[in-house]
Amino acid sequence: PTPSPDKTRAPVEPPAATERRAVAVDVPPALPPADPGAVNAESAAQSPEDTPSNDSAPITNRSGLEVALWVLAGLAAILAVLALPAVIILAVKGARRRRRRRAPTTHSQIAGGWQQLVESAMDAGYRPAPWHTRTETAADVENVLGLPVAELVPEADAADFAGGSPDAQQAAGYWQRVDERTAVLLGGFGRWRRWRARLSIASMRRSPAPHGDARG
Repeated sequence: PTPSPDKTRAPVEPPAATERRAVAVDVPPALPPADPGAVNAESAAQSPEDTPSNDSAPITNRSGLEVALWVLAGLAAILAVLALPAVIILAVKGARRRRRRRAPTTHSQIAGGWQQLVESAMDAGYRPAPWHTRTETAADVENVLGLPVAELVPEADAADFAGGSPDAQQAAGYWQRVDERTAVLLGGFGRWRRWRARLSIASMRRSPAPHGDARG
C-alpha cells in the first residue's frame, strides 16, 4: 500500500556505537619451512599399505620357483623308484660274489670262482645244461659267447675231487683269472648290452651247481 503524503517519515538513526560489534578474525600463525630430512623420515615410516608396491612380480617369481622345485622333487622320486630294482640286483650279486670269494675253505673258494664265471656267462646270454660237466660247460661258453675258459676247469675239478688243500695264494690267483675272463666277456659288448648283462637276473633265477668231470 502507498503511504499517505501527509504522513512524515521518521528519520533513520544510525546504530549506537554500543551496538556495534567488532568481529575478530583469528589468523593462523605462519608455518615453519619444511625440513627435507623430516620428510624423508616420515616417508620411510609410512606403512606398506600407504605406499604403492610392486610385490606382484616377486610373488610370481617365488611361486614359479616353488613349482619348479616340486616338479624336480617328483622327478627325483620317480627316478629313485625306477633305480631301486637295479640297486637291489647289483647289491645281491655283489654280496653273493663276496660270499664265494671269502668261503671258509680254499676248496669252496675255487669252486665258487668257477660258479661265478658260469653265472656271468648266464647273465650274458648263455644257458647251461644242468647235466653238463665243467669241460662241456666250458666248450658251450666258448661256442656261444666266444670266451675261452677251458683252462680254468682242471683247477676247479681238483679243488672238488683231488686230495690235499689248495693254499690261499692259489685260490686268490684263481679268482683273479675269473675276474679277467669276466672283464673280457663284458668288454666285448656295447654299453647297453653290458649293463643289461650286469642287471640280468638269469643267474639269480637258476644257479647251476658245479659239476666236475669226475661226476659226469
